[in-house]
Amino acid sequence: MIDFSIGIVENDKERLESMRQVLADIFKVYTFESGKVALESIAHQTLELVIIDFNIPDINSLQLQQEINKDYPDTHTVMMTSIDRSKCVIESMKRRAMDYIYKTEDPERFRSDVCKLVRFLIEEKKRRKAESALRETGLYNLIKDVYEDRKVDIEAIKKEIDKIDKKK
Repeated sequence: MIDFSIGIVENDKERLESMRQVLADIFKVYTFESGKVALESIAHQTLELVIIDFNIPDINSLQLQQEINKDYPDTHTVMMTSIDRSKCVIESMKRRAMDYIYKTEDPERFRSDVCKLVRFLIEEKKRRKAESALRETGLYNLIKDVYEDRKVDIEAIKKEIDKIDKKK
């Protein structure tokens, strides 16, 4: 099992259970039958990803997404829809959704879509961690300049490496 927590907000109990079963052998999965229950629960557990059905009856799904993004900035949100995609995508992207998933009856497609999103999030987390480590050493800007094909003073690189060696 991957150490990654996913919440799913879906009011259709059968579909919600089906989604949970498809993902439960890979991820920690929390299910919520309403937006209000999701908001209450998220306050007590850390979720890295929340998948929100676009048509939940008790609260506007876009409002739910916006509240999660505001209150839990490290939690990513993804909208799930079977309705007109353009409306959902435009509105949810305005509110910082990282992506959307088309609601499907095919459990393997759902699993594949979620796995792709999680893979992206894990890689992004690793990238940010590595970038942070480089920033702490002072090498980040030098490496960035090399990567962006800017002229870099080799002496500046040597000085930064000497600083790192002296800290050890």
